Amino acid sequence: MDEATAEAWRAEPRSKVAYDIEDTGHGVVKLTVVHDGFEPGSYVLQAISNGWPAVFASLKTLLETGAALPASWDGTEAGIPLTIADERRQT
Repeated sequence: MDEATAEAWRAEPRSKVAYDIEDTGHGVVKLTVVHDGFEPGSYVLQAISNGWPAVFASLKTLLETGAALPASWDGTEAGIPLTIADERRQT
């Protein structure tokens, strides 16, 4: 990452990641992740939008096979969307 990009990221407010793991019975759990707190036009949001789909795809593969996906895998090969929901909550 170049210094100008790093500086733009540091200038933004910190985002927040919250997760909930819910036991749905029969050895199945539901994972809910909310990553919010981004301002309109966030450089960080644009840059990390590929991250969560790749993380969850790798986690799923790890749980099913015992091996995670390669670190360079970004989800595009499997048709995973390259955006995440921008959860801007008005309180």
